[in-house]
Amino acid sequence: MALTKVSQGLIDETGLDASLRAYTRIYIPADYNAVGDGSTDDATAMQNAINAINTAGGGILELGDKTYRIDTSLTIYANMTIRNGTLDFSNQVSTGGGQTPSDNSVGLFLASGISTSQADINATVSRGDHQITVVSTTNLAANDVIYLRDPNVNFGDGVDETSTKKSEYAVIRSIDSATQFTLQAAAEDTYTSSTGVVDVMTPNENVVIENLRLIGNNDNSNRTTAINLQSTRNAIVRNVRTEKWQNRGVRIAESINARVEGCEFLEHDNTGLGYGVTFVDGCYGCVVDNCNFIFCKHGAVIGGGDLVSRGTKVSRCSFRGSVEQAIDGHQGTCDDIITENYIAAGDHAGLSSGQNGINYRGGSCVITNNMIDRSYDTGIAVFAAKGPNREKFAVITGNTIKNMRTGGRGIICNYGDTNSNQLRSLIISNNAMMELNGDFEYGIEVHANEETISNLVISGNTIDETDTYGIYLHRSNSKSIQFFTINNNVVKLAGGTGFEIGAGTNYGTIVGNSIYGINSGDTAMDIDGGNITVDGNQTHNTATGIDVSGGTNITSGDNG
Repeated sequence: MALTKVSQGLIDETGLDASLRAYTRIYIPADYNAVGDGSTDDATAMQNAINAINTAGGGILELGDKTYRIDTSLTIYANMTIRNGTLDFSNQVSTGGGQTPSDNSVGLFLASGISTSQADINATVSRGDHQITVVSTTNLAANDVIYLRDPNVNFGDGVDETSTKKSEYAVIRSIDSATQFTLQAAAEDTYTSSTGVVDVMTPNENVVIENLRLIGNNDNSNRTTAINLQSTRNAIVRNVRTEKWQNRGVRIAESINARVEGCEFLEHDNTGLGYGVTFVDGCYGCVVDNCNFIFCKHGAVIGGGDLVSRGTKVSRCSFRGSVEQAIDGHQGTCDDIITENYIAAGDHAGLSSGQNGINYRGGSCVITNNMIDRSYDTGIAVFAAKGPNREKFAVITGNTIKNMRTGGRGIICNYGDTNSNQLRSLIISNNAMMELNGDFEYGIEVHANEETISNLVISGNTIDETDTYGIYLHRSNSKSIQFFTINNNVVKLAGGTGFEIGAGTNYGTIVGNSIYGINSGDTAMDIDGGNITVDGNQTHNTATGIDVSGGTNITSGDNG
């Protein structure tokens, strides 16, 4: 009897007694006439095995470290684990064609729960409300997973992410009457009685895909997705390697608490949707951790689609050779964490211009302790913050950015949200920007475009060899930057101005900074804002020290 490495899930199917398999709910493809020789199409046998697991209420499909040719999609279900083997999808031809297969229905693994509209909101829901009034609670129950949604309010700006509607995930605590129910947690946004709806989600729960190698068809004209999970809860994709998929490696949509960990995504580099991992359409509390992305158009994409995603974490991943942004946060996302990733673009000859290492266009975010290296236009770009009228913040701290393209920028924050009033808090601290060739355009740029920025802290950053501005604050459309401090930063110039503080920048302090020039035309600071205290700053080898002639109510202290 050859039962080996059971604890690792590596099982010789010839030695595992059928009764033992039934007891442990372990299923093997051979029992359903799969050959596993890599050349015979085993799709029908594999689906039969999966269906048997579903009929039994769950179980493990053990592939036994064999290679199975699969020519048609496999539908998987709740409470199911598929593990330990290779699935070759390279002979499949997508019926969707082009960039995006129709309704995302083409892929190797497909799992889909159900989300249906069950009630119309009958009284305006305000942020912070627990009790919701609807036309009828007949189709609702306690512990239902729901989405509050307003199909008439775009989260995007009418140009980008036009389909993303105001929405949020919630759970019903109790049904209080024929027309009212109570949420477990308060509503995060507002929903009107004329257009708001309640969708009930019946998710596929506890789907696990692990220890697999998945081979795609590498066909740019007929692109497919390796793993497509729609409306799931507690799904895990672990230790999976996807190769040559010209759509997405893993697409997770309208899902809660999904995890993608320890995976490798290789050569998803087409100009359409060649992404490693995407979380879209209302994902909540999802995680990408400790993954390796090599030659993907985007490595990880969060947000977008029809519903708002919240609380995604991208951590401890390596992104090498991205064609465009390594991490791309769309407008349909907010409250996300991007931390401890390594990003290097220079390995890919096809990197297009205008791309950023981390590109975030959502709401509030924390971007911390990432290393971004080689040939991007901007290391970290936080744009727009589109979305409902709610408080937003951004924390960008502890990142290392080096070797950007000529004319590139270290960090840019450009807020242009016409749907909202102001950014409540922006912290840019303890970041290191290094450019040996002296051709950073800006080290840090903060732009109040369509949105006033309040409570800005720029502290403890080092900027090495910028040739235009080390730190640049400016505004457009009569907006302003107000209540700010810039302190304890070190800027080394290769030409240009250390700090350019533009008009409309008001009520701040600039204290304890050091600026070093190397060219005869360098300027330490040009301050055109108002009500600003400038004290304790040191300037070295600059033709012009601190120029406050364009400002108003500037208080200068002991600057050297």
